[in-house]
Amino acid sequence: MAFPIEDFISFVQQRGVLARSYQDVYRWSVQHIGAFWSCLWDFLKISGIKSEEHYALDSMKDARFFCGGTLNFAQNILRGDAQKERLVFVGEGGRRMSFTLQELCERVAAVQKYFRHKGLQPGDRVAAYMPNTPEAVCAMLAVVSLGGVWVCAGLDLGCEVLSARFEQVEPRFLVTSWVLCETVRAHSAGVVTALQERLPTLEATLVLPYAGVRPGERSLGDVLISTAVDERSLVFPQFPFDHPLYIVFSSGTTGKPKCIVHRAGGVLLQHAKEHVLHCGLAKDDRAFFHSTCSWMMWHWSVSMLMTQATVYIFDGNVFSKGGRALLDMAQGEQLTFFGASASYYDFAVKLRHRLDLSSVRCVTSTGSVLLPKVARALSEEMFPNAKVYSISGGTDLLSCFVIGNQLTPIVPGEIQGAGLAMDVAVMDKNGTSVFDTKGELVCRKPFPSMPLGFFGDQSGALYHEAYFARYDNTWTQGDFALHKKDGSFILYGRSDSTLNPGGVRVGTAEIYALLREFSWIKESIMTTMLSAGRERMVLLIVLEEGSTLTDEMGAHVRRHLRDKGSAHFVPAYIHQVSDLPR
Repeated sequence: MAFPIEDFISFVQQRGVLARSYQDVYRWSVQHIGAFWSCLWDFLKISGIKSEEHYALDSMKDARFFCGGTLNFAQNILRGDAQKERLVFVGEGGRRMSFTLQELCERVAAVQKYFRHKGLQPGDRVAAYMPNTPEAVCAMLAVVSLGGVWVCAGLDLGCEVLSARFEQVEPRFLVTSWVLCETVRAHSAGVVTALQERLPTLEATLVLPYAGVRPGERSLGDVLISTAVDERSLVFPQFPFDHPLYIVFSSGTTGKPKCIVHRAGGVLLQHAKEHVLHCGLAKDDRAFFHSTCSWMMWHWSVSMLMTQATVYIFDGNVFSKGGRALLDMAQGEQLTFFGASASYYDFAVKLRHRLDLSSVRCVTSTGSVLLPKVARALSEEMFPNAKVYSISGGTDLLSCFVIGNQLTPIVPGEIQGAGLAMDVAVMDKNGTSVFDTKGELVCRKPFPSMPLGFFGDQSGALYHEAYFARYDNTWTQGDFALHKKDGSFILYGRSDSTLNPGGVRVGTAEIYALLREFSWIKESIMTTMLSAGRERMVLLIVLEEGSTLTDEMGAHVRRHLRDKGSAHFVPAYIHQVSDLPR
């Protein structure tokens, strides 16, 4: 059976492109970015009106794709066989719900009907405070189907953080959900009440069920009388390719979180490219990526519905059932695609469960650096029939700069290469592209999922400062990386967390990887302080409960960092602390 990337290579060959391998089609895609995205639109049979006009593709900031083109994001997600199972929910307690495409559309239609009655207009922001349930997926699709802008967060975020985010985007509506757990329900109700008081632009709050369980008598807002209506009532007005779709938030490490506005067409094409051409998803797959509604990967995972695969979502404690919750689901449901954060895999490979995960053929990891030994354990022990990818991009582009593919070799600890049409490189401090030398991860040509900008940044100054201030006409991602001559990449963590004692750049991810060797270190953070006019490194560690740091333990840590890493990794001071900031 051919991989979708092989079918795509044949497709572009028929259009006169001389390409036989992934490397060939990658080179063509970055040299002819407009032609690539146009071919992808046709290959994926995107519903909408395609325009062949692209603007200023030589300018990172000014570039526009498919000028004059129109589509509806939700319409492209909700397509395929009406009777095929398309969405499956699994809860921590074993609760399972599944929906055919028709049943999914009926539930989207019910929420759309509510917002049409409320007068939702294109561009209106809808804030959502939701668990990861089918209702969250349906609400998102209903809002964006009408041209609304979806702004979501999970129940893992508190009121102060949510207020700092939501109040900036001035939402007209709030969507939330009933919660089964009484303790969590009481907490989330308090958060919703506080948001209603703090967000003066709110006109209404919609309270949805939790995986089919309806809210109790006392509700904090409007409750749908019917959660499913005739799917034929769905409407899909067409919007410009660059119509705003989502607002997601930066980490907020240097002030209030930035409100990143993403465009519908760009997100649709980028996600479809990554799911189909890179991960190989098709309608017979059963796909899962673990996320909460607070993480950009929630948007990425919901977009998998476009491939017509059966998409799984999970809500609850992933460490339940002795840590087996997700892996038991993967075995029981015979998943073919499985994704999670690198930190989850660090935990999972230590479990040594005797599970049959042979159905999984593709595993993806993101969020932080996947250690080589963990990658080997995943491919050799846990998922014997799977290709194990590290992927990396960010909230900024809502997709990936570097990612795996089905056709090139995989080396544990490395990422196979840049995504198609992503002109990714590593630059030194002088702006020169370098190989086999650590530097800044950059992208030198525009791509359609670049943000429209930051909400409220009328002049564009904040947007420019975030990505384009360091190198002229080049996107700086903020990752410390190495680009090998064979095209693969090694990532060392965020460059803004890179330390520079004595003028030597030290990637903290490399240090944390070495510290994971110590089972008695629960958490750690390396930072610097000025002492007697010199910048010195300080390691703060959280130990297992009841443990106390000794001089011998500190000496062991220093020796390990020096021998296995570098003399530059050795901290001047090591201190035990009770907890670390997040």
